[in-house]
Amino acid sequence: MAQIRSAIGVTLALLVVTLAACSASDAGGDSKKEGRKSPTSPEVSVTDTEPPIIVHSLSVLPGMTIGGTLVSSDDGKCLTVRGVRAEEDFVATPIWPKGTKVVRSDAAIGVSVPGYGRLAVGDRFKAAGSYWESSDERARGIEISSDCLAEDGFIVINPDSIERG
Repeated sequence: MAQIRSAIGVTLALLVVTLAACSASDAGGDSKKEGRKSPTSPEVSVTDTEPPIIVHSLSVLPGMTIGGTLVSSDDGKCLTVRGVRAEEDFVATPIWPKGTKVVRSDAAIGVSVPGYGRLAVGDRFKAAGSYWESSDERARGIEISSDCLAEDGFIVINPDSIERG
């Protein structure tokens, strides 16, 4: 009986170690896709894609109506959103929901947003979210080319809120 308990104990210990190893490798597996995390806001990271995009996994999000048109830089290395806010034109760097991916087809570029689908350069959209000034503490430390940081800060897009606009 003691030998059976000992064998069960060893089996359970091996199972715990195996599960812990699998969990650690799964957590690290997304880091390549997720990219570099902001040191001041770990819920925000930059993807290792061309062009790079900023994604978030924020759990508390304001629900103001935001939106604009997805635009690309002339060289295709940056995506921004152009729109009107408080009756003034703006250009902002989008912060997409986690899981958003860059998509390309022929010469077109855009993003695929979970719960919505494809949003291509030139598409207008509305969503729930918020605007962050470029000096916002939550945006400090985002490592993206300064060419891709829009003059009017960031537009943060809530998950499952995008619609054609």
